[in-house]
Amino acid sequence: MLRQQIRQQIRQQLRRTNQQPTGAPTGQKHLVWNWALAGLIASGLTWTLLVTFRSEANAQIQSPGGDQLSVMAIETSDGGNVVVVDRQRQVLLVYRVDDSKSSVALRSVRNIRWDLMLEEFNTSAPRPAEVRDMVNQR
Repeated sequence: MLRQQIRQQIRQQLRRTNQQPTGAPTGQKHLVWNWALAGLIASGLTWTLLVTFRSEANAQIQSPGGDQLSVMAIETSDGGNVVVVDRQRQVLLVYRVDDSKSSVALRSVRNIRWDLMLEEFNTSAPRPAEVRDMVNQR
């Protein structure tokens, strides 16, 4: 509403001075406004993520039983990491939050389906199978 009033006032002033408006054609103006709006939305989302996960740092965000996503934020001295696990798809995503740049960037995506099927990997003695055998001997 305010924008329309301002435009109307500018047009009236231009008519009085008998000048034509200058600037980009209407299509380009809309394109600039769209990009500006997209940048504003992206900045707002980034800020929201930073504030939200900064306050939840080092805490597991509990999700109700039916939710497919689990989110955990890990705080570091220069920002932190946000880990998202899609339970249904069995995919792990890691985002880097950089406080100094006020940015969030996707760093890694991994399908963990096969990882979850491993009984042991890169382990040292006693291995899980050895511990299981010790417990079963009792």
